Amino acid sequence: MKKIYVNKTDSAASVIEKVISSGDSEVTLYIPRDTEFSRLKNNFRLLKREAEQAKKEVTVESVEDIVLESAASLGIKAVNPFFGQKVRMVSDIGMRAEVDGPMTQSRRQDIKQPEKKPKNESAKAEEIFTAREFGGEKDSIWDEEDDRPRSRKLTFALIFSAIVLIAVGAALYMVLPEATITVTLSETPFPYTGPLVINSNVKTASATTTQITIPGTIFSDTENNVVEFSVSGSKNVSQSASGSITIYNDYSSGPQVLVKSTRFTAPNGKVYRLNSTVTVPGATASRGQIVPSSVEATVTADQPGVDYNISTTTRFRIPGFQGTAKYDGFYADSSSPITGGFIGNMAVPTAADIATARSAAESSLNTTLENKLLLTLPSGIKVLDGSSQIATTSEVISSTPNSQGQYSLTIYGTIKIFGFNESDLLSAVATEMASQPNASVTDLSLHDYSANYSNAKPDFVHGIMTASLNLTSNWTQPFDASGFQTRAEGLDSSALNTLISSFSGVESANVNLWPFWVRRVPQNPSKIHVDVGYAS
Repeated sequence: MKKIYVNKTDSAASVIEKVISSGDSEVTLYIPRDTEFSRLKNNFRLLKREAEQAKKEVTVESVEDIVLESAASLGIKAVNPFFGQKVRMVSDIGMRAEVDGPMTQSRRQDIKQPEKKPKNESAKAEEIFTAREFGGEKDSIWDEEDDRPRSRKLTFALIFSAIVLIAVGAALYMVLPEATITVTLSETPFPYTGPLVINSNVKTASATTTQITIPGTIFSDTENNVVEFSVSGSKNVSQSASGSITIYNDYSSGPQVLVKSTRFTAPNGKVYRLNSTVTVPGATASRGQIVPSSVEATVTADQPGVDYNISTTTRFRIPGFQGTAKYDGFYADSSSPITGGFIGNMAVPTAADIATARSAAESSLNTTLENKLLLTLPSGIKVLDGSSQIATTSEVISSTPNSQGQYSLTIYGTIKIFGFNESDLLSAVATEMASQPNASVTDLSLHDYSANYSNAKPDFVHGIMTASLNLTSNWTQPFDASGFQTRAEGLDSSALNTLISSFSGVESANVNLWPFWVRRVPQNPSKIHVDVGYAS
C-alpha cells in the first residue's frame, strides 16, 4: 500500500493524478487541514470516480472531521490516524453513491436531498472547473442554483474590467506621452580686431570695420593712510607744546572774532596762543536761557618745554577780556591733551626715514584706494588693467614722537579710473552688422562672445582712453522657446513641421515623441521639452 500526502495548495487534478499514477492498487491519501482539495465535496466525488475506473482502492486519512465526513459520505474509506477510528459511510445526506451511476425516479424519491448551504463564489467556480477538467458534468443539483448568479457576476466582472482598462488607458494617455523637440539655430559670426576708444565725452556707441567707440565714465575717490615709523636721527630741540581747545560764547547772540595769537591762560598761568584767526558764533536762547555756542581751534604754548604739556581737561580764560563782562562770557576747554613741549636732545626722522615711510604709506594707500573704488563701482562696469591713475595730494609728518618713540606719516591721495559697459560695445557691433550692405538679417541677438583687451592708455585730462580689442562674437535670430512650446501643444507631425519651418533662424530640428504609439505633441506643457542648440 502506498501513502500519498496532499499539499495544502494541490489542486484536485494534481491529487487525483498522484492516485491514478501510483503503482499500487491500494492507496492511502493523507489530507491535512485547510487544503484546497478538501474545500469542495465534488473533489472527493471525482476522486472516487477516477479511482474506481483505475481500479484503485483509496483510503482517506485526516485529522479534520469535515474531510473524513466528506469522504465517508461518498463511500470512501475514511480513517483518523491518531484514533484509528473509521468514519461510517453516510448514504442518507443526499449525495449519490456514484458520480456516474444513473439515478432512477424511484431513487430520487428515496434519497433525502441535502440541505443547501451557502457557498462562496470562488468555491463554486472551482467546483465547476474541477468537474469539467476531468470530463464530467456538474451535478444537476447545483446547476440550477449557480448558473444565474454566475452569469450576473461574470457580466459585472467584465464591465468592471472594461472600466478599469478604459481608466488605465486614459491615465496612460495623459501621463506617459512626452515630446522632446531639439531646435538647432543658425549662427552669424562677427569677428573684430582693432582699436577701441572709450570716450567720457560721448553718449552713444558707434562702430566701423576699423574702430569701435563707446561711452566711458571716469570714477574717482580720495583716501588717506597713516603709518608709524622709527627714526634714526637726533638733534637738540626747543619745542613748544600744542593741541586743540574748544572756545565757547556764553556772552551774547553776536559772533566774536578772535585774531591769530590771541592769548589763552591756563589756571597755572601758562599762556597759549591761537594758531589762526577764528570766529566764535553767537549764543542761542532756549526758554529764556542762553545756550553757549562753540568753535574748535588749535593753540601753541607761548614758551617751549614740558611744563606746557597738559594731559587733563583744563579751563582757559582770555586775558584780553579781563575787566569786562566778556571775560566770564568767553572761555575755552582743552578737548584733547596738549603735548609736544620739549627742550633737549630728541630723536628725529632723517630724509631716508621719511622716504621709507612714504613708500610704505603710498603702497598701502594705492591698494586701499583701488579696492575701495572697485567695490563701489556700479554693476556691469568693466575696468581694464592699466586704466587707473593714483596721485598723492599731500602728506603730514608728526612733529614729535609718540610714547614708543615713533613718528607718524599721514599721506592723502586720489584715484581716477576709466570704466565702461560691455553692453555698449556689443550694441555697437550689432548696429554695425545690421548696417552692412550684404546683411541678410537685421534682427539678431547675441549668443556668445569673447573679448580680449590690452594696451589700455588712459588720458584723464581729455577724458579718453584707448585700448586694443580682439573680439569674437556669434549672433542668432531671436527664438522664443516658451512661445514655441505653447504653439506646439497638440500638434501632429505635419503641423509641427510647419510651425518649425516658420522660424527662419532654425537650421534644423529633431522631434522625439514617446512612447512609440504617440502621434501628437501632448497638450500638457510640462510634458513638452524644448532644447535649443546652436550650429557649430
